[in-house]
Amino acid sequence: MTAPPRPRTRKTQSAAAAKAPAVVLLTPCADEGPIRAILATAAEAAGRAYLDDAALLRGEEASGALIVLSDARRMPPDTGPLVVIMPEPRRAAQAAALRHGVSGEEGFRFAAAQLAEASDLAWGRGALVVCLPDRQQPTGREMGDILAALGLKADPASALSATVMAPAADAFAEAASAALELYRRGPPDVGAGAAWTRQLLRSGEHPDQPCPEMFDVTGRARILAFGPIAALPAGCWKLTVRLEAVDAEAAAQSYLVEFGGGGVIAQANLRADRGAGVYDVVLEAEWPRAEVVELRIWLARAAFHGSLRFLGARCERVGGPSSRAAA
Repeated sequence: MTAPPRPRTRKTQSAAAAKAPAVVLLTPCADEGPIRAILATAAEAAGRAYLDDAALLRGEEASGALIVLSDARRMPPDTGPLVVIMPEPRRAAQAAALRHGVSGEEGFRFAAAQLAEASDLAWGRGALVVCLPDRQQPTGREMGDILAALGLKADPASALSATVMAPAADAFAEAASAALELYRRGPPDVGAGAAWTRQLLRSGEHPDQPCPEMFDVTGRARILAFGPIAALPAGCWKLTVRLEAVDAEAAAQSYLVEFGGGGVIAQANLRADRGAGVYDVVLEAEWPRAEVVELRIWLARAAFHGSLRFLGARCERVGGPSSRAAA
């Protein structure tokens, strides 16, 4: 005997909409257990399956489920309500490194990729974005808004607790935190920017070593420094690179600065025609989706002598899709 079909809880809800999974994308977080516990409880109370990244990889049925992802690359093509939770971005690299048991540099690249993909999803799918600039967990009220957006109910404060992460402990971690400041208010709107410091770059001559404080440009044409090889969201981006020709010999040389990713590369030549001193090189590049990008600083021609410093860069979003994020 065939069982009768379940009655619809909402008469206006289509069958396709009823089967579309609700999705929460949680960017790197130091303590995501309490958030997941509340969401799992709410899914169970609603009679919905609760799936995570591992369950999707196993091929478990997603129709009608609540999916809580930590990797945006596993986002299903068709979803129902979508919520993006972005805990304190300055700690995202540290949280990712701890969660996955990888180096600080790998943690930074993973965090940058997830934050960039989350931003693209927020713009492209009109997700509710819950941004936590200085916290690892939402307040009870914020958790209530998340559950309401997903069509779920639960006691939003039942498992939440204050989470405090120790500050970044080394120069690279501090540099990664500064770079991810870009996401402090959620997906970066036009005008949002962040610093790229020397610690994010690698030596062109010795790629296994950090970018040095000063380059001896003596020698053949070559890459002096490159990095950070990390993702940025869709849009038009301006990178202002600051270099110092320490002496007249360095000022007499020719340099090439490149910025871009995904097959889009902006280039600018620098000739320090004012002599020794500080020079800014400005480049712009645009891509339609999140891309892994890098900066490359070249000595364009062989040099006999000279010293050059990289004083840092500022990356700023100057155009692209408008954010519909709800802070």
